[in-house]
Amino acid sequence: AVLLAAFFGAAYIITMRSFGQIESREALDAVSRAMEAVREEVDDLSAVAGHHASSEEAYEYFSGPGGTVADTAFGEAAVRSLRVNYAIVLDERGRVVRAGGFDLEREQELPVPRDLLELASTPGSVLSAPDPQAGIAGVVALREGPVLVAVRQVLHTDGSGPSPGTLVFVRRLDAAESERL
Repeated sequence: AVLLAAFFGAAYIITMRSFGQIESREALDAVSRAMEAVREEVDDLSAVAGHHASSEEAYEYFSGPGGTVADTAFGEAAVRSLRVNYAIVLDERGRVVRAGGFDLEREQELPVPRDLLELASTPGSVLSAPDPQAGIAGVVALREGPVLVAVRQVLHTDGSGPSPGTLVFVRRLDAAESERL
């Protein structure tokens, strides 16, 4: 009886250890898939910001009177198709020229969070791009929660400058976006 109990005890420990290892492996796989999905979303948002920042329309808007890049970047149709919740336009000194927000779920305007505006317009902050052509993209923690951010210097279509300003596109990682990912 003691031998049988020892056998079942050993079998139980081995089985539970195996299940624990399987669960751990599955959890790590799920985290890896989530991280890859976020990385792809950051890359996508960066490409979108890069496309809008490297247009002649954007360069003309910043370099001279007139232009419609702000209306293009903040228009309701644009933010819906780009899945951008906040867009911020900074001049060459890092001052906010225009900022707007849109709740994609409720389809209504959103105020731009103060901490996002401060972060975007503070020289040397995490959103300051050291390489104008590469820009900055990643996840930033705000008071309202995490967001995906892409910051791109406005340049000519061919990548030449000097840069007259910066575009900042932000996508909230709210419940709806997390579920979509």
